[in-house]
Amino acid sequence: ITLDHNALNPYGEHFERELKETAELLTRYQLRSIVETGARFLLNPAVKHEPTLVSQREEDRLRRIDFIKRSIDVAATLGSDCVSIWSGVVRYAAGRDAALADLVSGLQRVLDYADRRDVDLGFEPEPDMLIDTTDSFAELLDRIDSPRLKLTLDVGEASEQLDATYDG
Repeated sequence: ITLDHNALNPYGEHFERELKETAELLTRYQLRSIVETGARFLLNPAVKHEPTLVSQREEDRLRRIDFIKRSIDVAATLGSDCVSIWSGVVRYAAGRDAALADLVSGLQRVLDYADRRDVDLGFEPEPDMLIDTTDSFAELLDRIDSPRLKLTLDVGEASEQLDATYDG
């Protein structure tokens, strides 16, 4: 379930009613769910997926942290298996190490919150983002010690990467 403008928008005026209705539908049809945080223009109508946990400005990173916390609350209410997240694209010149430090700091905050809410985070490496492969995810795991942080793989993207590898 992607939280977005017209679907369980945590900033929308009908959010509480929609959340209750969604919980009832999941129960009625015995469905499981994952809360997805990839709404393209929800937080910034001008730039896709921004802000992120690696945005240059701290107030932007805090906005993403708030959104992920709201997503964790939704997942706790719905009994979802996890909240799916990703790192974001590094769009400034501070370098990979600084962006990784920002990511670790932000992730620790949301992981602490997720632990209090008993919700797991599924982290998806995304092409062109700071954490873009399983190897870079392993590097991230070296910096974060939390049983709440799991790996999520997009099968479509993984197969595209394998196709590109074996075409040569």
